[in-house]
Amino acid sequence: MADQYKRFIEVCDKFIKQLEIHVFADASNFAYAAAVYALNTGYEKMELLIYAKSRIAPIKGISIPKLELLSILIGALVLHISY
Repeated sequence: MADQYKRFIEVCDKFIKQLEIHVFADASNFAYAAAVYALNTGYEKMELLIYAKSRIAPIKGISIPKLELLSILIGALVLHISY
């Protein structure tokens, strides 16, 4: 994934004024997930999904706050992988 990120930077270098990396994480009773986006806030606004990961929630009853913590953990791992 890091190679795709580097290619995105090389191709869009002339258009990029400021690049932001956003990580979104969320959970429900059925699954939890995280996604990493690159956002160009310069001259030409552009968004790119860099990486996303989802997992099915365990069958045994886990509370939503614990699943939210698991989604945050996946978000940190996804950011580390993609950055």
